[in-house]
Amino acid sequence: MKTIFLLLILMGGSRLWAQTDTLSPFRKFVQICSSYRQLPVELEMEICSSGNLVLSAADTAHLEVRAVLCEKGTYMTMDGMEQLANDSFLLVVNPKTKRMLLYPNRQSVAARLQSLGRQLQDSSVPELADKYLVKPLKKLQDTGVIALESRAFVEHTSVPVAQLQVSYEPVTERPYAITMVERRLVPVTDSIYKRCLGKPEWVGKTVTVKDSSFFLIREETRVIHFRKIEHKPVTDPPVRISDRIAADLTGVYRPVKDYAAFRLIKQAQ
Repeated sequence: MKTIFLLLILMGGSRLWAQTDTLSPFRKFVQICSSYRQLPVELEMEICSSGNLVLSAADTAHLEVRAVLCEKGTYMTMDGMEQLANDSFLLVVNPKTKRMLLYPNRQSVAARLQSLGRQLQDSSVPELADKYLVKPLKKLQDTGVIALESRAFVEHTSVPVAQLQVSYEPVTERPYAITMVERRLVPVTDSIYKRCLGKPEWVGKTVTVKDSSFFLIREETRVIHFRKIEHKPVTDPPVRISDRIAADLTGVYRPVKDYAAFRLIKQAQ
């Protein structure tokens, strides 16, 4: 619960750029994906997960995320839950279960902002160029797009193991959406393999090894839509930990009156 939000994996590189500055598209990609890191910031995001082979509820998750990060703390909501933090504590509030989890906070506001999407520093750009390629795309009039794909392939295929695309507003370079696709082989029976062979959605995603081992290429897709990125001159989050819990005369924290029905559980870490 302490790390609720999703990490992004960044990639890049291409022959198209080899004749000029080969690192330029990587720098721009990192810059766009990190453009919201200046504090204070208010974010509203929609995170959608999907897969061509659904194995768990997480494969079809849809989450609405709101985060306010400023000098004196953070306030985040996701799927009806709240996460509040200050210099001392991190509090997770679950209205459905009527429970609150209180942790010591060892993470700065800047570090918590990074948990809302991994931000790579300039020093990581050469590493990205070594591992990934930039995929050329047609330019759109009102939307900038950078698409990246891994140099590594899914075993026994020529299919990249990962792809990521960022779309952004060309003037401000604020991101509209980031799409990440990850691929891996999943072993299946020969009967399932044969059933998938004739289906259009599985074209190029079936693999057989020596006619005795059968696999499907599983694709997991995650899309983060940025609905709002706004930098407001505020120092306090809209909701603070003191709005949910307070210490009594003995120093023991308890839910405040409006949350008296909640059970507070203090965690060691």
